[in-house]
Amino acid sequence: MSAITNKPSLVRSVSSSSFSHQSKESRHHEDTARIILCVENRSSSCNRCNASILSSSTLDRIDMELSKWLFELSLPKEVEAIFSVPACFFGLIPTVYLGPIGLAILALSHGYSYNDKVGGNYNYNYALTMLWIIAVILSVTFLAAWTFFLRGTRWPLAQFLGKKILYLVGFPWSIGILYLLLKKSSSRHSQYQQLHYNKVFSLAIYSLYLWCWTVLIVLVLKRWSKRYRPCVKYSRQWIIANKSFPVIPIMLSKTQADESFPSGDVASAAALAIPMLYIDSTNTTTEFPLNLSTLTFLAGTMVFLASTGRVYFLAHHVADVLVGALTAGFVHLISTYMGFGVFDMQWWYPFAANAVVATYAKLSEKKSK
Repeated sequence: MSAITNKPSLVRSVSSSSFSHQSKESRHHEDTARIILCVENRSSSCNRCNASILSSSTLDRIDMELSKWLFELSLPKEVEAIFSVPACFFGLIPTVYLGPIGLAILALSHGYSYNDKVGGNYNYNYALTMLWIIAVILSVTFLAAWTFFLRGTRWPLAQFLGKKILYLVGFPWSIGILYLLLKKSSSRHSQYQQLHYNKVFSLAIYSLYLWCWTVLIVLVLKRWSKRYRPCVKYSRQWIIANKSFPVIPIMLSKTQADESFPSGDVASAAALAIPMLYIDSTNTTTEFPLNLSTLTFLAGTMVFLASTGRVYFLAHHVADVLVGALTAGFVHLISTYMGFGVFDMQWWYPFAANAVVATYAKLSEKKSK
C-alpha cells in the first residue's frame, strides 16, 4: 500500500520571497498542480507528496483513518461495476432528467394501488406508461454511456455525461414533460385526481428546487474549503492495482482534485430521497410523511449506496458525505419553513433557483481565471 501520509515536502519552484507575494488562491492552484503531477509521475514507492497540504489537521487525519477501510476495500469486478452506478449517478446529468420522472412514477404507482384498494376508478395508465417509456430510454442510454466510460472508450455519448449545458436543458425537459402529463391532463379528471396530480407534480419538481439550493451551498463550501480528495493521496499504481475501474478516481484526481468537501453527489442523492418520504402524503389530507415505510427504506438505501460508493472510489472522506447529506436536509427544513415545501411548488420555482446557481457558478469561474 502506498497511501501518502507524513511525507517530505515538495521542492518549490519559486523562491520564498516571490512566493510570499502570491495570493492564497494562486498558491493553492500551484499546490494542486504539483500534487497531481506527483500522483501521475511517482512510482508506488515514491514519497514526494506534501503532508502539510494533504493532512493539514488532526481532524483530517482522524477522518482519513475512519475512511481508510472503505478506501482500501477491493470488490470483485462485476460488483464494483454495479456499485459504480449509485456511487456516481447522482453527480451526473441523468439525475436532473431521471430524478423527477422517477419520483413521479413512484407517486403515481402508489396512488394507483391506493385508489384500487379504496375502490376508486381512476385511470393513471397513460401518464404512468409514458413516464415509464421515457425513464427506460434514459436509463438505457445512461448505462450504455457509463459502460463505455468505465472501459475508457472515448465514445461521444460518454463525453456528454458531465456537460454543464445539459444540466440547464434538463430543467425544461423534466418540468415540461411532467407539466404536460400531470398538470394538463388533470383538468380532464375528477377533482380528487386533479388534486393528486397537482401534488405529484409539485413533489417531483421539488427535487429540482431542493437540488439547486443544495448544490449552491455545496459549491460555496467547496470553494471555501478546497479539501483534497482521497484519490490524490494514493499513487496511480496503487489505485490501478486495487480498483477494478481506476478511471473514476484517476479522473477525479486530475480534474477536481480539491473538491472533496462536502460531497455534491451525496447531497444530490439526499435531495432526491427527501421527497420520496412524502409520497405517502399524496393520497391523504395530511402532509406529514410516514417514517416507517418501504419508501423510507428505499430513500435511505439510495443515500447509503451513494455515500459508501463515493468513499469506496476515493472521491470523498466520511465527513464529506455526512455533511453533503446534512446539507440537503438543512436546505429542506429552511425551504419548508419559508413556505417552499414539497407541495408548495409552482412550475417556475426550480427555474428561478437554477438561475441563481448558474449565475454563481459563472461568476466563480470568471474569478478563478
